[in-house]
Amino acid sequence: MDRQEFTITLDGDTINEEISGQDPRVKGLITNMPDGVDIIASPYIADNATSFKLIILESSIPTEGASGPFEITIPGSMLNGGQDIVVTPNPEAKWDIAEADPGEASATVDDVTVSGTVGTSIRFTDIKIKLINDALSKQISFPSQPVLGMLKNAPAGIELGGSGFIERGETELNLVMTGTPTEAASGPIELVIPGEILAGGKDITVTANPNAKWDITGAGTDTGNVSLVGSATGNAPTPTLPDPDAARAAVLTEQDHEDIANGSTINIALETKEHNPPVGDIQAVSGALNGHQVGMYLDISLFKQKDSDPRQSITQIGAPILIGMDVPASLQRAGRTFSVIRVHDGVATVLPNHSTEPNKLLIETDRFSTYAIVYRDAAATQGVSPKTGDGTFLGLWIALLAAAALVIGVTLVQRRKKAREYD
Repeated sequence: MDRQEFTITLDGDTINEEISGQDPRVKGLITNMPDGVDIIASPYIADNATSFKLIILESSIPTEGASGPFEITIPGSMLNGGQDIVVTPNPEAKWDIAEADPGEASATVDDVTVSGTVGTSIRFTDIKIKLINDALSKQISFPSQPVLGMLKNAPAGIELGGSGFIERGETELNLVMTGTPTEAASGPIELVIPGEILAGGKDITVTANPNAKWDITGAGTDTGNVSLVGSATGNAPTPTLPDPDAARAAVLTEQDHEDIANGSTINIALETKEHNPPVGDIQAVSGALNGHQVGMYLDISLFKQKDSDPRQSITQIGAPILIGMDVPASLQRAGRTFSVIRVHDGVATVLPNHSTEPNKLLIETDRFSTYAIVYRDAAATQGVSPKTGDGTFLGLWIALLAAAALVIGVTLVQRRKKAREYD
């Protein structure tokens, strides 16, 4: 459906905290929103705001009809006044979604090639399935046994999963192929969606797509002739490659494999250093912060060198790879969360932090240029005074005052003693 934007204006009350654009409460503001429609705040709802913008996303696929004005209620839990506010209906802010004509349920899969080598890990290959005249009957959380069973001709070692969950009523399934294949595979991917997760209650065989296919070849023999090294300059964090097999597969070309088979050695180096980016990159990062602060700019570079040939700088590779880093100690704070923004060819992209460990970064990328480690602090607890300085300075002042008191006391004793001598 078309993207729609509209503004909510409060009269006599204000928002009591900053609310992110994708906070679940935002979606709940419209109480008569049809299933399949997605809404966000843009870019977020500010603390003490008297107005805010909502956006109905163009990616929305309504699964039911709807008509009439938007019905909007702002809960008291979001307001300084503490009382629910029912927004006055506007007859020009309305739903006009016709019911779909009933038809036979089916499903399609988008073009995708799951490529790799036997014995080499495959990570995060996206696969998108679209339902037609049907929808999910329940929320799907991962790992999901019904989703795992959808693949009918997957090579051993490959699984189908996802990230987070998929809402009930969705007609688009964004899934991920992962694993380490133990056998070769080719030809179209065969999928069946089980009726137990569908509103229609019947299995759907996904229409075969010749461009959604397997391309997994036999085991390679050249990984022993390839080295992977991560290094850092200055205060920059040292990068690691948690999935070295995927990194080799993404960086090495067919010519590289031929050269290795003929006895060559290839060194792959991932390097980080603190970076003073150009103004354009800084502006691009600023536009993508969405309430975060910049902690450190980095130049993340990838190099490849064959034998004694000159080292080659690589700015983009054929598939994303995982990069791990520790958050610099200077940026670590209790309650602080981190993510990364990449700027490549002037385009800023927010890279989610996949790490579940505090003060660790785990990102997925296929481009190498300017990066920014960004953070957001947890909201300060009310009634707790912030620290205003290092306690060391307080101790120093106490020591100086004590010394001064001692000097004054000694002086008074000496004066009294002299006074008795003159009596």
